[in-house]
Amino acid sequence: MSGSEKARLYANEVSESRGKMSGITAIRTKGFTASERSERAGRRLTQRRREATSAGKEECF
Repeated sequence: MSGSEKARLYANEVSESRGKMSGITAIRTKGFTASERSERAGRRLTQRRREATSAGKEECF
């Protein structure tokens, strides 16, 4: 098996596990699973939106 074939197989596995996204995924970035990352990003967004509304300026993020 050549190197490019191995790489292609690995890429397939990665995209498959990315598609499942159930609970803890094999993909981790800086110690966080992808789902944790999106969760934290969403929390940050709602926090920012809350601050904007409390300040009286209704902004769309």
